Amino acid sequence: MEQSEVQTQSEAMEQSEVQTQSEAMEQSEVQTQSEAMEQSEVQTQSEAMEQSEVQTQSEAMEQSEVQTQSEAMEQSEVQTQCEASEQSEVQTQSEAMEQSEVQTQCEATEQSEVQTQSEAMEQSEVQTQSEATE
Repeated sequence: MEQSEVQTQSEAMEQSEVQTQSEAMEQSEVQTQSEAMEQSEVQTQSEAMEQSEVQTQSEAMEQSEVQTQSEAMEQSEVQTQCEASEQSEVQTQSEAMEQSEVQTQCEATEQSEVQTQSEAMEQSEVQTQSEATE
């Protein structure tokens, strides 16, 4: 009796414990998990978004500004000088003479996407671009 009682008791306890434990764990895990996920996701998502947005925004701004600035300066200078060279006043512009490569870079005008770079427009050197393109 002792052994069989102990056996059935322990088996029953194991099974019922396992059952109730797993059920309870499933429910409470699901509940706390979903609650925690909702809260922590929202928290970490908003925090991460704030931080990563700020980080990527500032990084992207730094990099893209630098990139677009240098590209825009190269291309827009070339472009404005090529456009201006259509109006033959450029030949008298000593700046154009300093950048003698510009005359050969008139193919760069094929990259007229530069005109759409509003950041480039904000840079005072490029003001001649907007004036010229207008």
